[in-house]
Amino acid sequence: MKLSPTAAARCRVAPIIFGAGFVLGALFWSYYRIVTTKFPIDFLSPVYSAIMLAGLVPGALSGWRNANWSWRASLAIAASVVVFSIGGLLFKDQSLHYLLFALYYDYPAPTAYATSIGFFLAVALSPIPIFLHTRTIVGAAIAQPGLGAFAFAGVAAGLLAAEPAIPAVGAYAVFIVSVAATCLLIPERLVALGAALAVVCVGAALYHPPKSLYLWQLQEHRYLDGYWTPLYKVDFVEFDGGNCLGSIRNEIMIEYTCNDPQKLPMTHTEMAKAVAAGPLPKRRILTVGRPAGVIPSAHKAFNPHLERAVSIEPDSTINAEIRGRFGPQVGHVYADPAAIELVTADNRLFIEQTEEKFDVVYIDGIGLMLVPFPLTVIQFENYVFSADSYRRIFNDLMGPDGVLIVDRGTTRTGEANDLGASLPEGVAVRALFTKIPNYPLTGLSLVYMLASRNEGELDRIVDRLTAGGMFAPSRFDDDARVKHRFDDDW
Repeated sequence: MKLSPTAAARCRVAPIIFGAGFVLGALFWSYYRIVTTKFPIDFLSPVYSAIMLAGLVPGALSGWRNANWSWRASLAIAASVVVFSIGGLLFKDQSLHYLLFALYYDYPAPTAYATSIGFFLAVALSPIPIFLHTRTIVGAAIAQPGLGAFAFAGVAAGLLAAEPAIPAVGAYAVFIVSVAATCLLIPERLVALGAALAVVCVGAALYHPPKSLYLWQLQEHRYLDGYWTPLYKVDFVEFDGGNCLGSIRNEIMIEYTCNDPQKLPMTHTEMAKAVAAGPLPKRRILTVGRPAGVIPSAHKAFNPHLERAVSIEPDSTINAEIRGRFGPQVGHVYADPAAIELVTADNRLFIEQTEEKFDVVYIDGIGLMLVPFPLTVIQFENYVFSADSYRRIFNDLMGPDGVLIVDRGTTRTGEANDLGASLPEGVAVRALFTKIPNYPLTGLSLVYMLASRNEGELDRIVDRLTAGGMFAPSRFDDDARVKHRFDDDW
């Protein structure tokens, strides 16, 4: 059946609108994963994502007016898109942790001028690609009314397609392809093709730069592997002759563990010794967070009462690596799941659904802005600090003598006030400050919040830790604790 001219025109325009939306969705998601999640300040990351959306209004106005472009305008837009791609790729395998941590901690950190230049170029020019897509979509939708829904369907499809594509091929490949496709929306064909070719060349040249990872003071090491998972860009390094494994998420080494207990961070081993030393045996230990194995390893070595330890990590890919090929570096700590088990689970669901009981619950490595949602400061893992979560931990997961231990890498002594703001009534709190003395995390500041309904047991642990000189009391304002919180209130 022959289509009418109007129907034929609509059939030609609909794929254009859908395609522009699809590329826009994939571009936004890959840009978000590459750039904004690596800026380690929670409340600013959404702002940098939103800057990209500033191109929506001028793009819509340009599409509505359907104004012709000069060669100069096309060249200017093309140059901006190419520089945008360079900025994003200069940021590859690097993080602004390089710059901020150099100010945050009192020991030298690598400089990263290319990182900062690339970051600000990518952010400043990010509205340009959105401008091109919006101009194309609005112009086509005005020419053929009623097809606007294809744009929303395309954006949704692009986001959904980019999510599984990033772990498979990497966010940088998705980014390069999306930016090259964006160039084809420039009206001048020669300029469009030239810009797309330039982006592909830039991608080929910058796709494999040297690894630039924030490893604190670690010097001698061997890079093992790195790839994208559904949650992180993850890398692994080994050091000390292959006896220790550094676990790196989004370009920063957040922890390490070793097959020799004497080489574990002393802050963690001393905590395990203090917890285990009292008259109330600590037989069952739960770790919620990002456990490469340091806490269960410390208790396995220094807690003679240990019967079972469970560690929760939401990323199945990382767990498979820790149980499998990197087992030797972590001392095969998870080799016997009946005794020490690494569980793949959402932290919130595990806390809500588990029927196991524990004597000690650690919350470790949570709230580091490694997995934020787009355009929001709320991270799903921060649920573990909510009143609902704390009630579940104290009322169901632990008995009256149970101890909750929360640590956070920070130099802010008042951090414990935030961590303990939603604790239930009747729970005593103590806060401690320490610095890791071990290489390669020498000097890394930690704040510990310890909480229990058994105040005597809490004081016993704190007294032992402070007596050794490694830990010092920190500030916790009990009067400022927020009372009577419900469900997911923070």
